[in-house]
Amino acid sequence: MLIDPEKNNEFKIFLTELYEKMDFLMPRLSQKNVMLLDEYKWAIALDYLLLKSLGENELSKYLYEKIPSTWDEFKYHSDFHLQDGNSKELRRLTQTFKDLYFSFFENNLVNPYVLRNSLFRMRIDRELKILFSLFGGEFFPQEQEIWDGTGAIYFNKSDFKSNPEKFQKKLDIMQNHTENLQSGDIGCIALNIGHHWVAVNSIENEMVSFNDPNTGGRGKIKINKKTPDRYRFYLFSYNPKKAILLDEKIENFLNREIEKELVQIQEFTASLVEKIEKEPAVVSLKQEVENKTKAVISEGERVTVSNKNQVVETSSEDEIKGDVMDRIRKRIKDSFSDYSKL
Repeated sequence: MLIDPEKNNEFKIFLTELYEKMDFLMPRLSQKNVMLLDEYKWAIALDYLLLKSLGENELSKYLYEKIPSTWDEFKYHSDFHLQDGNSKELRRLTQTFKDLYFSFFENNLVNPYVLRNSLFRMRIDRELKILFSLFGGEFFPQEQEIWDGTGAIYFNKSDFKSNPEKFQKKLDIMQNHTENLQSGDIGCIALNIGHHWVAVNSIENEMVSFNDPNTGGRGKIKINKKTPDRYRFYLFSYNPKKAILLDEKIENFLNREIEKELVQIQEFTASLVEKIEKEPAVVSLKQEVENKTKAVISEGERVTVSNKNQVVETSSEDEIKGDVMDRIRKRIKDSFSDYSKL
């Protein structure tokens, strides 16, 4: 990560604790006891912060005052993509779960489905600019021969043929950025190599070394005339002492929001179970049990129901219905944690 939590302990503690507080929003992972790397936990926590920045609250107010045009673009495009009814994530939801999903745009309370949809989106430069602002940083836009709105440095063939001084000047700008900032500020460079972000580690002559989150290792590219002009180098800085996220007021705000989100999920889960218990004959699950029943159930009759390698004996239709309800509850728990224990 560009802010390198391993070297910035305050950021590491903040992101780790934030994930631990809101991990009930990732129930499929929690239920299966998936051991996530710290980097993935931090990425989920950062995505949560982006979603919270879309509401009317302390975060959005700060961002609007600091980077108004970037925040406006961020909110417009985020709302558009998250509410896109043609998205795969939305098409797979039934109306009940869609109601929960879209409640986010009314109350800004994050739920598992809006978080999941957000996690699968490709991030672009405006999200990085938002996050760096929250971590006490800023973006350094650079002059561009052909303005593309990103403010990033890129290389084209003219840098190596007609005007080679431009090539060296751009390399010098990037190298100086990571070495000569104001006291307390830390410079870093994000490289977009086409639908994939990497963190520049060092620049030596024409060789750029970077950390690749996909592999967990390092890679290198040589800047020359073969370098694709779609590669974009974004110059950022950050300062832990200026990070609004470490402010006690923001910590209290996030704690209050997470508590409200937990209550919302608890209430939603309870209402879902109540609804299913009132209408136990859910077609797909009932059919699944009936297909495995070897005889017609009659009052007092005993039959054997085969379930994989396990044999279950039941004596009435009520017991079969109970089996159906057990299966329904299990499926609910596959999507939601057992919040009653929290």
